[in-house]
Amino acid sequence: MQEALYSNIWNVKIILTSYLYDWNDAAPLTDLDNFSAQIKALDLDLDLDLDLDLDLVISIDNATVHFSGALSTDTFVLLLYNHEWRWENNRTDSVWYPHSIKLFHQKAEADWKNIINEVSDTLAKKLSIIS
Repeated sequence: MQEALYSNIWNVKIILTSYLYDWNDAAPLTDLDNFSAQIKALDLDLDLDLDLDLDLVISIDNATVHFSGALSTDTFVLLLYNHEWRWENNRTDSVWYPHSIKLFHQKAEADWKNIINEVSDTLAKKLSIIS
Protein backbone atom coordinates (compact mmCIF):
# COMPACT_ATOMS: atom_id res chain seq x y z
CA MET A 1 0.00 0.00 0.00
CA GLN A 2 2.76 2.45 0.96
CA GLU A 3 4.68 1.73 -2.25
CA ALA A 4 1.55 2.49 -4.29
CA LEU A 5 1.13 5.78 -2.44
CA TYR A 6 4.72 6.83 -3.15
CA SER A 7 4.28 5.80 -6.78
CA ASN A 8 1.18 8.02 -7.06
CA ILE A 9 3.00 10.93 -5.46
CA TRP A 10 5.91 10.69 -7.90
CA ASN A 11 3.49 10.39 -10.83
CA VAL A 12 1.95 13.68 -9.72
CA LYS A 13 5.44 15.19 -9.62
CA ILE A 14 6.09 14.12 -13.20
CA ILE A 15 2.69 15.36 -14.43
CA LEU A 16 3.02 18.73 -12.72
CA THR A 17 6.72 19.13 -13.55
CA SER A 18 6.94 20.44 -10.01
CA TYR A 19 9.07 19.82 -7.00
CA LEU A 20 7.75 17.76 -4.11
CA TYR A 21 9.46 18.07 -0.77
CA ASP A 22 9.57 15.78 2.22
CA TRP A 23 11.65 17.23 5.00
CA ASN A 24 12.80 14.37 7.18
CA ASP A 25 15.15 16.70 9.05
CA ALA A 26 12.41 19.15 10.10
CA ALA A 27 11.88 19.04 13.87
CA PRO A 28 9.10 21.44 14.82
CA LEU A 29 9.28 20.60 18.52
CA THR A 30 13.02 21.22 18.87
CA ASP A 31 14.07 23.60 16.06
CA LEU A 32 11.32 26.10 15.26
CA ASP A 33 13.55 28.45 13.29
CA ASN A 34 14.65 25.73 10.85
CA PHE A 35 11.15 24.33 10.59
CA SER A 36 9.45 27.65 9.83
CA ALA A 37 12.20 28.52 7.34
CA GLN A 38 11.54 25.25 5.52
CA ILE A 39 7.82 25.97 5.38
CA LYS A 40 8.45 29.43 3.96
CA ALA A 41 11.03 27.77 1.68
CA LEU A 42 12.94 30.86 0.60
CA ASP A 43 16.13 28.89 0.05
CA LEU A 44 15.28 25.44 -1.23
CA ASP A 45 18.86 24.54 -2.14
CA LEU A 46 17.86 23.67 -5.70
CA ASP A 47 20.90 25.21 -7.35
CA LEU A 48 18.57 27.51 -9.26
CA ASP A 49 18.88 31.27 -9.57
CA LEU A 50 15.33 31.72 -8.33
CA ASP A 51 13.73 32.77 -5.08
CA LEU A 52 10.97 30.24 -4.67
CA ASP A 53 8.19 30.20 -2.15
CA LEU A 54 6.41 27.03 -1.25
CA ASP A 55 3.10 27.26 -3.12
CA LEU A 56 1.11 24.64 -1.27
CA VAL A 57 1.40 22.32 1.72
CA ILE A 58 -0.64 19.11 1.70
CA SER A 59 -0.55 17.22 4.97
CA ILE A 60 -2.46 15.46 7.68
CA ASP A 61 -3.20 17.35 10.92
CA ASN A 62 0.18 18.06 12.50
CA ALA A 63 2.52 20.92 13.40
CA THR A 64 3.30 21.52 9.73
CA VAL A 65 -0.23 22.66 8.91
CA HIS A 66 -0.32 25.00 11.90
CA PHE A 67 2.96 26.63 10.89
CA SER A 68 2.04 26.90 7.23
CA GLY A 69 -1.38 28.31 8.15
CA ALA A 70 0.19 30.86 10.47
CA LEU A 71 2.69 31.81 7.77
CA SER A 72 -0.19 32.28 5.27
CA THR A 73 1.00 29.48 3.00
CA ASP A 74 -1.85 27.77 1.14
CA THR A 75 -2.47 24.48 2.94
CA PHE A 76 -4.67 21.45 2.36
CA VAL A 77 -5.33 19.51 5.58
CA LEU A 78 -6.43 15.88 5.32
CA LEU A 79 -8.51 15.10 8.40
CA LEU A 80 -9.43 11.78 9.95
CA TYR A 81 -13.10 10.92 10.29
CA ASN A 82 -12.80 11.41 14.07
CA HIS A 83 -10.56 14.46 13.87
CA GLU A 84 -9.50 16.86 16.58
CA TRP A 85 -12.20 19.27 17.79
CA ARG A 86 -10.46 22.46 16.65
CA TRP A 87 -11.13 21.70 12.98
CA GLU A 88 -14.89 21.49 13.57
CA ASN A 89 -17.28 19.40 11.50
CA ASN A 90 -18.71 20.29 8.11
CA ARG A 91 -16.30 23.13 7.42
CA THR A 92 -13.90 23.44 4.53
CA ASP A 93 -12.13 26.47 5.98
CA SER A 94 -10.42 26.97 9.30
CA VAL A 95 -11.54 29.43 11.95
CA TRP A 96 -7.89 29.61 13.05
CA TYR A 97 -6.35 30.20 9.62
CA PRO A 98 -9.27 31.33 7.42
CA HIS A 99 -7.22 32.62 4.47
CA SER A 100 -4.70 29.85 4.09
CA ILE A 101 -6.14 26.46 5.15
CA LYS A 102 -8.63 24.29 3.30
CA LEU A 103 -9.98 21.26 5.16
CA PHE A 104 -10.71 17.85 3.64
CA HIS A 105 -12.69 15.51 5.90
CA GLN A 106 -12.85 11.74 5.64
CA LYS A 107 -16.47 10.73 4.98
CA ALA A 108 -15.99 7.40 6.78
CA GLU A 109 -13.35 5.94 9.05
CA ALA A 110 -10.19 4.90 7.15
CA ASP A 111 -11.62 6.21 3.84
CA TRP A 112 -8.52 7.80 2.34
CA LYS A 113 -9.52 7.13 -1.26
CA ASN A 114 -12.40 9.61 -1.13
CA ILE A 115 -10.31 12.31 0.51
CA ILE A 116 -7.39 11.85 -1.92
CA ASN A 117 -9.78 12.13 -4.88
CA GLU A 118 -11.24 15.32 -3.43
CA VAL A 119 -7.76 16.80 -2.91
CA SER A 120 -6.77 15.79 -6.45
CA ASP A 121 -9.84 17.47 -7.94
CA THR A 122 -9.26 20.65 -5.92
CA LEU A 123 -5.59 20.72 -6.89
CA ALA A 124 -6.45 20.25 -10.57
CA LYS A 125 -8.89 23.19 -10.41
CA LYS A 126 -6.31 25.32 -8.61
CA LEU A 127 -3.69 24.53 -11.26
CA SER A 128 -6.05 25.25 -14.15
CA ILE A 129 -6.64 28.73 -12.73
CA ILE A 130 -2.89 29.34 -12.50
CA SER A 131 -2.11 28.12 -16.04
